[in-house]
Amino acid sequence: MVRQFMKTCIRRLSLRRIHLYMESGNGQICAGEEYAVSDNHFRFSMPSSSTNQSSDEIAVSYLNYKRPIKATLVEDSNGVLLHAFPMAGVGLIIMERLNIPLQTDLLEALTPIIKRFKSSCEAAIQHEHLTQEINRRQKAEQHIEHLAYHDDLTGLPNRRSFTLKLDQMIQQAKETGWQGVLLYVDLDNFRDINESLGYAVGDAVLRSIALRLENAHYKNLSLSRTAGDSFGILLPLFSGSEQELKKHALEIAKSVQATIDEPTDLENLTLSVSASIGIVTFSGKGVDGGMLLAQGSVAMYQAKLLGRSTLHFFDPNMANATEKRLILDAEMRAALREDEFELYLQPQINSDNKITGAETLIRWNHPEKGIVGPNDFIPMTLFQWPRSPALLSP
Repeated sequence: MVRQFMKTCIRRLSLRRIHLYMESGNGQICAGEEYAVSDNHFRFSMPSSSTNQSSDEIAVSYLNYKRPIKATLVEDSNGVLLHAFPMAGVGLIIMERLNIPLQTDLLEALTPIIKRFKSSCEAAIQHEHLTQEINRRQKAEQHIEHLAYHDDLTGLPNRRSFTLKLDQMIQQAKETGWQGVLLYVDLDNFRDINESLGYAVGDAVLRSIALRLENAHYKNLSLSRTAGDSFGILLPLFSGSEQELKKHALEIAKSVQATIDEPTDLENLTLSVSASIGIVTFSGKGVDGGMLLAQGSVAMYQAKLLGRSTLHFFDPNMANATEKRLILDAEMRAALREDEFELYLQPQINSDNKITGAETLIRWNHPEKGIVGPNDFIPMTLFQWPRSPALLSP
């Protein structure tokens, strides 16, 4: 619209050049080369011109005030006649002619045309602003949706997104008869970094590990941050035997551990972190995404019990052991509150039958089970409460 109007003016009015001045942000309706004339205004010229000092000076003085649409004639130092047509609230049109100004009757005829052009510009600007607002809202909605399914710290898919991916993979496994593998990865002793060096350092380590995992492995692996220091990795469906599947899963899991083991270089610090991994194989029968993540977590904790930086496949019997461990954990917490743990001194006697010392023993006086030996609860204290010495303190 703008280009056609300017071309017509040049041809019909024998103009040397025509300029359209508008507020910054409305340049989309011109779709051409724009030149800034102030912090708030730009110029679009036809034919294109990067320097028009005389018209620019006139334009700036007009654009700062709202004036009626009435032509004003100015002659610059080079003898160029400048006809200025202010368009209040929109901008300004300046037409250049040499030697002969536009006749009065022609100027009067141009007035309603300029008014219609102004109305068209206003409609185009309003449409452009509406389009920009719609685009802004769409981007905001897309950002909100991205946050709903992605981890804000690492940019990886979050647990919600990963669970949906697991459900899709389970359905594909049902349909194809192939098998899948889930790796549940948990960083070892990561709490030490947060507590001793601060959460900012911990976050930097997590971002670095996430980036290394993204870059180091096959693009068809699905990677997610499922919890604070835990990651989920879903392998593509596998059509081989159970033995081949487990071998393949072990190879990928060891590769993941090697990637995580790489030193993380920060500004003035280099840190190394290991990982324990629980491995779950599935065929798509009798499970869903949430169940697979729970099984992966159980297998991962079993790997930590074996010494950390280890791997362990999920076994259905682990679920029963986990349930027993949760019950024991709750009972032990209650026992601490009720002072059910008791200390005993077992004397140490030499060959002369004299007491030379004593060994401190702890027993749990359970209200229902009676005296519970340390073999039943000491492993739980080492695993569940590594930072709570209260149980073993006299």
